Amino acid sequence: MRIVQSRAIAVALTASLTLSACATGQEGIGQALGALVLGGACLALIDKNHQGACIAAAAAGFVVGGAIGHKLDERDRKRREQALAATLNNDNLWTTRRGQGPLPPRDVNASPMSQTPPSRDSVSSRETAWVNPDTQNSGRIEPLRAYVGGQNGKQECRQYRETYFKKGEPFTDTAVECKNEQGNWVDQ
Repeated sequence: MRIVQSRAIAVALTASLTLSACATGQEGIGQALGALVLGGACLALIDKNHQGACIAAAAAGFVVGGAIGHKLDERDRKRREQALAATLNNDNLWTTRRGQGPLPPRDVNASPMSQTPPSRDSVSSRETAWVNPDTQNSGRIEPLRAYVGGQNGKQECRQYRETYFKKGEPFTDTAVECKNEQGNWVDQ
């Protein structure tokens, strides 16, 4: 009996890890945990003749857990997208930042960005900040340079630096968005 249970646990664990290998980040963690929890609970409650059902329970846990993990990131993503749109569409933030092409990394890095998470949503002449009250994660978006360029050399482009604070830990990156023919900002 003990050998059969050990094999069933190994099968459920292998199934959950195999399924979660296809995903990354919070979604992958949620999928692995969901598969392990439902698969493990099934093994604890079912007899040895019905252990195949535990693999199905692990698969169901994979789907449900992935949806939860995806939602956690989605809440922050929505706040960030709103702040980014507010930054890109606020022409007043860009009037003093016009130039020829994007700033080189040495110029971007010459003025360090605050490594302290913002405490509230705000827009200033220096940055747009957002805070997600549900997750306590936050971010800052700093306008760097507005210029004409892009793929066809005629697009309005805006370079910005962004810091995302997840559980207080900062992650910083620089990006460029250019307006396409439809008037939408597109990542370059």
